[in-house]
Amino acid sequence: MLNYNKQLIAKAGQQILNGQFPLSPVKHNNQKTALSYSDYRDIFFFDAMLPDNRYRIIDSVDTKTLLENIKKGVLPQDD
Repeated sequence: MLNYNKQLIAKAGQQILNGQFPLSPVKHNNQKTALSYSDYRDIFFFDAMLPDNRYRIIDSVDTKTLLENIKKGVLPQDD
């Protein structure tokens, strides 16, 4: 699990260094968004009506499948 998190952190760091850090909040089961829980909603300027602003849809996955993917080193897909 720690190696998986290290991979995610390294990937995020590389994207930031490459100038790639677009707003891409997630939406779980097409309902709640990650922005719903943030104290910083007002400064994100995320308007879902704009064509460049799209939510990443996160589907539910069972724990067994999630842990198998982590063991295999399957990283989340880029959209």
